[in-house]
Amino acid sequence: MSTTILSVEKLQEISAISNALANQTDLLMPFVEFAEVAHLKEDILGEALYDDIIADIEAGTLSGNNQTLCEKYLYNLSAWYSYFEASPFIAYRAEAKGVTKKFSDNSQALEKNEIADWRQAILDKCTFWYNATLKYLNNNSTLFPLWRTAFYGKTESNCTGDAGYDSANGIWV
Repeated sequence: MSTTILSVEKLQEISAISNALANQTDLLMPFVEFAEVAHLKEDILGEALYDDIIADIEAGTLSGNNQTLCEKYLYNLSAWYSYFEASPFIAYRAEAKGVTKKFSDNSQALEKNEIADWRQAILDKCTFWYNATLKYLNNNSTLFPLWRTAFYGKTESNCTGDAGYDSANGIWV
């Protein structure tokens, strides 16, 4: 397993992951890894800043601006995206006999519309933390020189034809 910003313990602390599920690290970590690469590294932070934070975590030297970014934004962002990515697979397992559905004696499966509402509630939290993280990075871009401002933090007046984002005008192409 590769190093991630978020631990399973932090995932459980932030999201609605149960104790029993949190103990299944081998089930959850692939979703944490995917969520961080897809939504944090590729979508928001960029490779340089993401790799810098991971290097700090591996060295046990996470501090300063990177620590603040993690504690105030990235733990929450990663937790909710990890939960969102894992949620379709929590009740189902691909096994040798095929795809199976797990039940306990005291549980009741949700209806299709309840599952859609549940997933939307998780996605709403993802969207909130995504927007909050972008706003923080835009407002503090000088603290994060490795952040890929080529994609974020532009205004229409300084757009050179690339795609971009600014908090006042949104995304443009």
